This record gives sequence, structure tokens and C-alpha cells, in this order.
Amino acid sequence: VPMQLILKLDSTPGGGDPPQKRAWISDRQAMTVGRIGGDFRLPPDGQVSANHFRITCDGQQCLLEDLKSSNDTYLN
Repeated sequence: VPMQLILKLDSTPGGGDPPQKRAWISDRQAMTVGRIGGDFRLPPDGQVSANHFRITCDGQQCLLEDLKSSNDTYLN
């Protein structure tokens, strides 16, 4: 059974409610998230780098790795 991730942005370029996007990730799979490149693209936003972070899951836990983004990556 794939793990379900819900990504929620804290800010949007035009203000208003940030969008929520969903992604499914399988065991032993990695997903790169960013504005331009990667497996999961976020809307254009000055706070999000082209390749911002990577999530790797092994079926029991997930690892969030910042990809040297200019604004860091925070997990809440």
C-alpha cells in the first residue's frame, strides 16, 4: 500500500489560502519537489527553489532532505 503525503504550502505569491497538493509514494521510492524540476512541481513562488527538497520512504519511515534550497525546508 503506497504512503500518502499531503504537502501544504505556508505562503502563496498572490496571498490567499495556500493550495494543498497530494502525492503518493511507494516503498523505496524518492520524490524530488520544487518549482521547476523534480517529480512533484509546486506553483511558482519566490520561497520555493527549483529543486527544493527530496522525500525518500522505505515503507516504515520517510526522510526529508533539503536540496540546498535558498530558504531552507521546514517540517511541521
